[in-house]
Amino acid sequence: METTSGTSKSGESQSVSPMKCSLVRTAVPRKKGSRTDIYYYVSGSKTRLRSHEDVRKFCELNNLSYDGKLFDFSGKNTCTEEIKLEPTEVNISQTNVSKL
Repeated sequence: METTSGTSKSGESQSVSPMKCSLVRTAVPRKKGSRTDIYYYVSGSKTRLRSHEDVRKFCELNNLSYDGKLFDFSGKNTCTEEIKLEPTEVNISQTNVSKL
């Protein structure tokens, strides 16, 4: 994760800039029945997100912007697509960081 130092020479706080991330939408037909499950996989990972709540929590934990309108968990749409998430800017002066 890319970060910047806490304060500049002028004493102004700087922000943390996390890396960009992309999620790949995958439709997985169930073995029995006609239903299709929709998962979003984090690119380069086995992390599987199964609901809007899972995606929201993932974005929150990784300082990524979340827009629920981008994610379609409907089994009627079986296309595979990639969604690129942008980092949110976090002001270090507003973040509680425990000292080691």
